[in-house]
Amino acid sequence: MRPIASSTENAHSPVLFPNSPVARIVFIPSQSNKRWSEYDGKFSIHCGAVDSLGRVHNYCGRRGLRTDEVGWADALIINLATVLNSLKIQSRMWDIAIHECSENLLRGHSADLHLHTDEERFDCLDFLVDIVRQLVPGTRIDRLELSGLLANKLTYLT
Repeated sequence: MRPIASSTENAHSPVLFPNSPVARIVFIPSQSNKRWSEYDGKFSIHCGAVDSLGRVHNYCGRRGLRTDEVGWADALIINLATVLNSLKIQSRMWDIAIHECSENLLRGHSADLHLHTDEERFDCLDFLVDIVRQLVPGTRIDRLELSGLLANKLTYLT
């Protein structure tokens, strides 16, 4: 497997036009001492949602919900608007979905917690699933389907 550092970006860049079709999902190695240039397919990956101001909203079982303004500079970024190409997702709509899912999580429940495979193991991918469900009401997307869509884009980046 070849290194993928050349595909990395700084996730903390703001979106200049709020009506632009930008809904960014970002990935970094879970271990803080790892870099994408060292990726061998054997270490775990952490993900989050980037709002239009460049803040990364993410969930970790140990630390809970976080909003990071730094720390995601060596990241792989996928624009969800390109994955769900049938939708015209504006960055303003993405921000609202992130905010509403974050508020739900802070109140102690995700949008559709009963749809998650294991309530005790809610993680960063489940948080992204909730955001997508908030963004596209009525969708029954689950973590397997979302990870499959994102994996296709990650394979393309590498």
